Amino acid sequence: MKNNLAPTLLRAHLFLRRLDALMVTAGVLLAASAATTLLVLPMVRQHAQNAGEELTRSREDTLASTRAPAPSEDEQRHREFVARLGQPGTGEQHLKTMFSLASKTGVSLQQGQYRYVFDAHGAFWRYEASFPVKASYGAIRAFTSRVLMALPFAALEELQFQRDAVEEDVVQARLRFVLYLRADGS
Repeated sequence: MKNNLAPTLLRAHLFLRRLDALMVTAGVLLAASAATTLLVLPMVRQHAQNAGEELTRSREDTLASTRAPAPSEDEQRHREFVARLGQPGTGEQHLKTMFSLASKTGVSLQQGQYRYVFDAHGAFWRYEASFPVKASYGAIRAFTSRVLMALPFAALEELQFQRDAVEEDVVQARLRFVLYLRADGS
């Protein structure tokens, strides 16, 4: 039995030595794996984050390039101007408003000259209305102010005063209003 035990002990001793060598090898591999994870993983994370940011920028650039370009400042101003224009074909209606305001302020509009002029560059109509007027300075001023308030697309293009004598309350004036109207129904 003694002879049977010795080979068994020898095998056990060799197995433990091999097992010890396996443990050392496994420990070295485990340490190398941990070091690789600790050193390489932050670099991989940073690379993934940079790639994500680059992808986001690329998407934003793609979206920006597919959008319509923003209008220039001149185009934007022209759009705002056109949005404030009066409706086409309404010049006579606005003249009625002017005559009504004239009578309310004590200004008499006996006669006038009217004409439509198309501004091809701006693509809008100018409806010009010129009036010779005789009234007090205050009445003329009130009339012009009320017209400009009532018709926001109107402009007082010309205003000339003439007084024959300093002591006179009534002045003669020449007024030219311009109504800016759209070229079409838009």
